[in-house]
Amino acid sequence: MIGKNGSKIIKNTGELISRTNKLSKGFVKHITKRHVFNKAKDEIPFLLKKLPREKVEINISGTINHPRSYFNKEWSNKQIEDAVQFAFDDAVKNGKTYEGKHVVEYFGEKITISFREGVLKTSYGPHRYTLKDFGY
Repeated sequence: MIGKNGSKIIKNTGELISRTNKLSKGFVKHITKRHVFNKAKDEIPFLLKKLPREKVEINISGTINHPRSYFNKEWSNKQIEDAVQFAFDDAVKNGKTYEGKHVVEYFGEKITISFREGVLKTSYGPHRYTLKDFGY
């Protein structure tokens, strides 16, 4: 994604977020595609047609070293966006936007955001699911 910030062209969604302090549409699309229960549930039938069940399970649950986690499955995309914006604003306020993870609590839920070299890379909630949790 290419965004515009004044006269500077920014090639990375995370860089755009880091410079404007607002979540971009591309970043929101990333977190709602990878870390929202209902979006993952919608993709499972297609994945099961293309991949062995074990691979789909890894896609949904992640691995021991790289677990995949989700936001609260009861939250709307807007609530998730607000939670991530809150976490980002908190990281900026506390000067924790260069490298690593920053965790905040938002309405009783832990929200994690991750930075690499000053660029916001991802955000997720604490919930882990298996295919069985999705009804498969």
